[in-house]
Amino acid sequence: AGSSLLPVAFVAYRCVVMRRSQSRLLSYGLGAFAVATVLRHRAQNFIPGPLGSTSPTPVEVQPAQAAATATAMTTALLAGAEGAWAKGGVYGPLEGKASSLVHPIILPLLFLVTLYTGFLGWQWRQTRLVGVELADLRKQLPKEEDPEAEPSSAHKELK
Repeated sequence: AGSSLLPVAFVAYRCVVMRRSQSRLLSYGLGAFAVATVLRHRAQNFIPGPLGSTSPTPVEVQPAQAAATATAMTTALLAGAEGAWAKGGVYGPLEGKASSLVHPIILPLLFLVTLYTGFLGWQWRQTRLVGVELADLRKQLPKEEDPEAEPSSAHKELK
């Protein structure tokens, strides 16, 4: 009798999980649709360029067409999301724990470290090139003159 309740309990649990995942998928879809709508609205409010500048001709987008496109893109994006949701501890000991966020946190940190390293490399390059710039500026200085004499106006401008 106890073994016959196990499949029923499993099916009931499975139905609850499926409803929860479907409602979560629906909320993600509605959120993505809201973001697409806000971005579409913001894209229409831009500051035009200066007068006389050439700009591309504006393309009229119907709101219904934009909404249909955003809905289709959101549906296509989220249609295969259920397969990525880990359920029941099948996918390892880190499932559902705070330590499972190690990967999503490390990747942006590595990206920022890479950007900072590039910035430091650019600064080092500028430091190395300063010597070349100074040598070019020294060539523009007039040759040694009498130290007691009044410097010329060109010499004053360079100093």
